[in-house]
Amino acid sequence: MFTSTTFIIGLIAIIFAVDIVARWWRENEWKRRWRNRDDDDQ
Repeated sequence: MFTSTTFIIGLIAIIFAVDIVARWWRENEWKRRWRNRDDDDQ
């Protein structure tokens, strides 16, 4: 049984998951950039 409520809850869950992954990716990318910059200085 697929209702509009199920669709909305699923949509919110997907958006929430994508947001968490995007934040984690941005944070890791930033750390990677700094780590590479530090390696270049030495």
